[in-house]
Amino acid sequence: MKRLMCVLLSFVLAFCCAAPAAAAETVYLYPVSGVPENGLHVFGHRGYSAAAPENTLAAFRLAGENGFWGVECDAIRSADGVWMVSHDNDVSRLTDGTGRITELTCEELQRFTVDAGEGIADHPGQKIPTLTQVMDLCAAYGMRLVIEIKESSPEQMASLSSLISGRAEKERFILVSFQTEPLAEIKRLLPEIPAFLISVPVTDNAIAFCKENGLDGIDLCAMLASSADFLRVRRAGLKTMAWMVDSRADAARLYRLGVTEITSNSLVPQTDPNAKSPSRALEGVKNTFAQFLRQLLETVGAVLSMLGVNIYS
Repeated sequence: MKRLMCVLLSFVLAFCCAAPAAAAETVYLYPVSGVPENGLHVFGHRGYSAAAPENTLAAFRLAGENGFWGVECDAIRSADGVWMVSHDNDVSRLTDGTGRITELTCEELQRFTVDAGEGIADHPGQKIPTLTQVMDLCAAYGMRLVIEIKESSPEQMASLSSLISGRAEKERFILVSFQTEPLAEIKRLLPEIPAFLISVPVTDNAIAFCKENGLDGIDLCAMLASSADFLRVRRAGLKTMAWMVDSRADAARLYRLGVTEITSNSLVPQTDPNAKSPSRALEGVKNTFAQFLRQLLETVGAVLSMLGVNIYS
């Protein structure tokens, strides 16, 4: 049974991580019950990936234009040492090319064209961007950048550290990864940059690893982590972030748990223009309740009248 549960968890996790990010429907984040406007810092998962192909400059630009606090991207190093932005090492899922990023040069990779993903018809000609290009775009929009370190080795972290250290806006970066050793090494090289372990599920070993290596916290999958998981991490003295937050209900639940930084495919951090303001909504509730009371009193009065009871005597 334990093995079956592990297999099922691995399948769900693989689906969450590798499935096209556009599966969720685009919705306005606000209003959210119990959450003040701008109370949540929303990172676009691989950019605004519900509106443009994931991890493209178009997706990151749309995130900036739609007021996202920041974006999350996936970083993997090419054969010639350039940090590229792609979730998959294999380029075939989203481009017209074939091969692996770690086995091709930056020049070879940027010959390929993105030919799949949400909104591809509206964003033709996109290329696999470099991490430097994404950093430049984020700086132009004043966005924060979550960098997920993909298939890498601890020895490769020196080049990533050099890239980040050379940026004037480096305090706007957050580093995350499933990979423990590269994450520990980059935190050693850049102790001032927040670093979070992505852990599903939350385990004692994960918490211990974070504390032993000076990591700032754990980035949890909102679809798979329970409220108890978030509280457990915080009781251990670590911070929490959450990814795959694609509903207002999840956003509200996480806010109540003290989580303020979330990564979403589709929650646009704006107020729904068609939503009633809280005051108007409350006024509507009051009017409905008053109408109900009037109807109730009229019904009671009619019944009493039929029974010959004079309520005024």
